[in-house]
Amino acid sequence: MRAKATGTGGPASTANVDRFIEEAYSWVLQVYRGQPATNPRKPTQRELEAWRRFAQEERGKRPDMTAQALRDLIMDSLRAALSNQ
Repeated sequence: MRAKATGTGGPASTANVDRFIEEAYSWVLQVYRGQPATNPRKPTQRELEAWRRFAQEERGKRPDMTAQALRDLIMDSLRAALSNQ
């Protein structure tokens, strides 16, 4: 039931990547940068497109990837990218 509510059930090819990216931005910036939860920062269009390409490349490398694994990969990769700034 939780997987259905969060959109993480099933294969990565059916995942709502934009939702995963926006949730990752909100969470990472809230936890690591002190961004208020009431006013989360959304990714810019350019950032969104770059992360979409990243997700598509990763799905191509691992066609058996689940939506949960893709969500976790986006979250971890975004956290690493922001920590390297």
